[in-house]
Amino acid sequence: MLSSSQLLGQKTLTLTLDEAIEMARQHSPEAIAARHAFRASYWNWRSFRAKQLPSLTLTSDPSLNRSIQSVTLEDGSDKFVHRNQLSVDAGLEIQQNIALTGGKVLLKTGLERLDMFTDNVSSYKSTPVVVGYEQDLFGFNDLKWERRIEPIKYEEAKKNYIETLELVAAYTTNRFFNLATAQT
Repeated sequence: MLSSSQLLGQKTLTLTLDEAIEMARQHSPEAIAARHAFRASYWNWRSFRAKQLPSLTLTSDPSLNRSIQSVTLEDGSDKFVHRNQLSVDAGLEIQQNIALTGGKVLLKTGLERLDMFTDNVSSYKSTPVVVGYEQDLFGFNDLKWERRIEPIKYEEAKKNYIETLELVAAYTTNRFFNLATAQT
């Protein structure tokens, strides 16, 4: 008697074929795994595209030195001197990767300030502009290979995602009609 009352209390779900396919595409484990794999490929593609753009880097390395150091005098004796100094520097660099050669063109500038607190002296050092080119002498050109491979990998990921969704739809359609046949 308990089992018959449990059966009467259960609700039935009525779905059309399109609703069943859409539900399977949203909630099936295969579709979820395919969606996550496609998202990973998409962000790999975006990372590759970001490498092609110029980059701007701001660096700074402040340091405070408060110490006692030994200084050798002219007569050969040593004297202990208090050092109180602050060094602050800032640099700005713009880089652009060159896929054809695997190197990068860069433009740098920088400024450094050194404060000697014991002598109340400040000094500056500036690097107005440095234009350069960097390239590894030994090694392969990974930018060139990525330029060839990454679009192919991204297209493959898109096709795999679409294929998985179609397979889920086919599997759901097969199950839908098996259930309809069993009910009739």
